[in-house]
Amino acid sequence: MKSKNPFRILFLIISIISLIAIQAYSQEEESKPSVAPARPAVEQPAPMPPLPPPQATTPADTREHRNLLDRPDKGCDVPDLTQEQKEKMRKIDLDHMANITPLKNQLLEQRAHLNVLLTGKQVNMTEVNKTAEAMGTTIAQILKTDIVKDQAIRAILTDEQRIIFDSHPKPFLHPFKKQKNAPGHEE
Repeated sequence: MKSKNPFRILFLIISIISLIAIQAYSQEEESKPSVAPARPAVEQPAPMPPLPPPQATTPADTREHRNLLDRPDKGCDVPDLTQEQKEKMRKIDLDHMANITPLKNQLLEQRAHLNVLLTGKQVNMTEVNKTAEAMGTTIAQILKTDIVKDQAIRAILTDEQRIIFDSHPKPFLHPFKKQKNAPGHEE
């Protein structure tokens, strides 16, 4: 008689033991109830109170700059304005808005183009620099237009009115500073 390979016998014994263990484990699982363990009760959050109604704001409160069209009776808080001065200021402001709107739109397009250039896979620095230069030129044009408007208004004021007008903050001197209550201003 030939002797059997001891490794073969050992493998056979381990296989039989494994089958018995697997069978016993599966019978044990079947006998357990299939109820999930109880979870602790979670408190429901209290409902949110209703939001208060939005407060009414005047158009001047939501503007980025002082727009005389929004406050024709006040004339940018300059005292003792005549009706003729108010009409001239209104015309100056209308002309200014007509001149500044295309420049602001151009600046918004340049900012969007710069964003596209900066977020692409390959950043072309030559193109980025050209766009930045173009933005600088547009910002300079906006600043010059704002200054022309201010000087035109100053020209129709009396000396006393000019002193008060000059004491008001000039948003065009800080073009990158967000004004409080300006559109897009997050607190």
